[in-house]
Amino acid sequence: MTTAVDTKKKTVTTKKGRTIIRPDGTAVPDSPPAKAKAKPAKAKPAKTNSFVALAEKALRSAGKPMHVKDITAAALKAGLKTKGKTPEATMAARLGGAPDRFVKLGKGMFKLK
Repeated sequence: MTTAVDTKKKTVTTKKGRTIIRPDGTAVPDSPPAKAKAKPAKAKPAKTNSFVALAEKALRSAGKPMHVKDITAAALKAGLKTKGKTPEATMAARLGGAPDRFVKLGKGMFKLK
């Protein structure tokens, strides 16, 4: 391991970085240079085959309120990809979580806002 000592500046440089030696003899690691700020994340494009998007498409084409099972069946037919065992439950949760787009009429019944 190579070590460089600068007696005038009271520093020691090793492979791990620079260390400052205080007047009392204790060694303190020198702080690393400040990192550049991360760039803001770019907006992700909207998914076209999401639960909500395909549910909206199904409700628009039907033109009337539908039950979650029917909405899910139409979404699966339109290309919804899911690995879950209960896509109807997931669809109901997503539709209930988007009150700005859907209105819940009753148990499992939704319409567009």
